[in-house]
Amino acid sequence: MRASDFLPQLEEDRNVTVQNFTTGIQIFVFGLFKKVVIADWLSVFVDDVFRTPNAFHAISIILALIAYSIQIYFDFSGYSDMAIGCAKCLGYDFIRNFNLPYISRNITEFWRRWHISLSSWLKDYLYIPLGGNRKGPGRTYINNMLTMLLGGLWHGADWTFVVWGGAHGIALCIHKFCKKHFFKTNTNLPPRKFFRVCCLLAATVFTNIFVGFCWIFFRADNFLTAGQIIIRIVTWQKGIVQIYAWVIVAVIIVLTATAAAIVRNHDETHETTQINGFYPILDLSKLRHLVIFFAALGLIAGLAYTGANPFIYFQF
Repeated sequence: MRASDFLPQLEEDRNVTVQNFTTGIQIFVFGLFKKVVIADWLSVFVDDVFRTPNAFHAISIILALIAYSIQIYFDFSGYSDMAIGCAKCLGYDFIRNFNLPYISRNITEFWRRWHISLSSWLKDYLYIPLGGNRKGPGRTYINNMLTMLLGGLWHGADWTFVVWGGAHGIALCIHKFCKKHFFKTNTNLPPRKFFRVCCLLAATVFTNIFVGFCWIFFRADNFLTAGQIIIRIVTWQKGIVQIYAWVIVAVIIVLTATAAAIVRNHDETHETTQINGFYPILDLSKLRHLVIFFAALGLIAGLAYTGANPFIYFQF
C-alpha cells in the first residue's frame, strides 16, 4: 500500500470490533476458498501439462492455459484477500488488490484491475520518475516499455519473464497509439446497443487471449517449454486429450461471480461501464447467513487440495 493510505491508520485507535472481525474473517475465508479449492486443484493439471507438453493434445494444452489463467488469478487474489481479511479483523483497511481483471476490454484496463498494488508501485516508482507521459508520445512509449520490462525482470532473473513484460509493454504502447489516433472517443463504437455490446465482448475476448498467450512465458520454466507449447497449439498436434473437470468448475465459478458483480453493480448504479467486484459479505448475526457461512467452511474442508502447494508468489 502507499504510505499515505496506510501510515495514518497507525496513528489512529484501531479497535478490534465484532463488525470488523465478522467482515474480515469472511474475506479471509473467501481468499482461502480461492486458494485451496480452486487454484491448488487446477495446479495439478497445469503442472502435468507444462512438465511434458509434447505428450498432450493441443486441446489439453489450451485447457491448461485457461486453467493457469484462473489458477494464477485465484492464487494471487486469494493470498491478497487473506491478508486483507486478517488486517480487517485487526481494524485496518487495505486496498483491493484485484478487481475482476478478466472483464478488461483492453490491456490498459487489465493492468488497472490486475495486481493493483504492484501496478501502482510500478507507476509511482518507475513510470512517473522516468517521465511518464510528460515528455511527448515517443518518450511515453519508451517509458511504458522500460516499466514493463523491469516489471517482468522483477519477477525473476529469467528471459521468459523479460519476454512476458516486453509483450505487455508492446501491447500497452499499441493500445495508447490506437486510442490516440483511431479511438479518441466512444463514438467509434456502433450506435446500436446490441452491436456495441458485441464489440465490447469481442474486445474482452481478444484481451483475454493475449493475456493467456503471455502467461505461457510466465509459467514455462524455459523458452524450450514455451516454444513446444506454442508450436503444439499452432500446428494442432495430437496427444493425450484430458478434459480436467476442475477447469470446467473453475470457469463456471468465474463466470457466475462476474455475472453477479455485473448485476449487483447495475442494480446499484444503473450503469455497467465501470464494473467493480465485491466481497459477498453476510450478516452473521442472522441464523440463515450463519448457516451459509459454516456450510462454506464445510465445503472448503471437504474440497480442499491437501497436497503441498505454496503460493505462486512465494517464488518472487
